[in-house]
Amino acid sequence: MNRLTLPWALLALTVAGVLVTSNGCSDDAASEGSDTIGDLPASTPGEQTVDTGSNTTDSAPSPARTATNGTEATRTSASGDTELSQPKSKPQSKTKPQSKTSDPDTSTASESTASRSTTEVGDITETVPAEPQDTLAPADLTDPVSVDTGVSAQIASIDRVEAKAKLPGEVAGPALAVRVRLANTSSKPLDVSGVTVTLEDGGGTPSVPLTAEPATPFSGTIQPDDDATAVYVFEFGPSHSEPITIGVNYATEAPVALFVGDIS
Repeated sequence: MNRLTLPWALLALTVAGVLVTSNGCSDDAASEGSDTIGDLPASTPGEQTVDTGSNTTDSAPSPARTATNGTEATRTSASGDTELSQPKSKPQSKTKPQSKTSDPDTSTASESTASRSTTEVGDITETVPAEPQDTLAPADLTDPVSVDTGVSAQIASIDRVEAKAKLPGEVAGPALAVRVRLANTSSKPLDVSGVTVTLEDGGGTPSVPLTAEPATPFSGTIQPDDDATAVYVFEFGPSHSEPITIGVNYATEAPVALFVGDIS
């Protein structure tokens, strides 16, 4: 062989051996790299895996994220696993139900309103009939009448007078001064402060009462076994006729005594 050819042949063999050795190492590194990748856990957010063939480099896990707005916090463990930590919820304060207390004034006002609502309301144009009152049989003008147990009434006298107008609406002129006597034969004082006396003419027309002299109505009480008199004045002009009817009532619960006759 030529001396020049031998060195070149040795160089070619050497290069071929290096290439074969390099391919074998590459195949082994690829195999080892695939095994390493298969063993690695799946990458998670915040982790990066770099494959260099025979060496595997994991980047350090990202710092844990802390939830500041009440959401879940993400924390990365040392092994590379990602853990979710639930935020601690603040316990809700329990609101105690307020006790209901009844206001006496409000309750009273409510009851009063309910009571008024059940009261029937009439029309202002409606005529309400008066409560019926017992009336005794008419008696003569001079006769005494037993009105109630222990109480009697009598017309003591009737005088014609010229009355003067004293209050608005009163008319001066001819009038009748009627003197009424009440006797109390009971064992208790008789209240006569509410005595009423009326007068009607022969046609049933009421005569207007006057407050002018000598009018002196009943007042106070009459003691047991005692009597009292009072004077009531009524307008009685020429338009009025006779006989007249005088009614005497000493109390609302007592019957009305009637006296009928001509003026003597």
